[in-house]
Amino acid sequence: MKTLKELREDIDIIDDLIMEQLNQRFSLMKAVKDVKAHMAIDVLDVSREQTILQKAENFVYQKSIKEIYQLIMKLSKDLQHDT
Repeated sequence: MKTLKELREDIDIIDDLIMEQLNQRFSLMKAVKDVKAHMAIDVLDVSREQTILQKAENFVYQKSIKEIYQLIMKLSKDLQHDT
């Protein structure tokens, strides 16, 4: 059995990876915004959001993952409106 310190170190590694990936995801919002503006497409894409949220159903912690992704998508839309 791992110690609390070891478990927290494992979590820290995962957190670093998640933060890096989120940073990359949010960086893409500028390009998404530009493409949507060029194509006169609304920021909100309910179908895409539902597709993403359905992927969470494959995981044990689907409720938590869905909640996190709902926040990610909200922040992504905010970035598209702000940038």
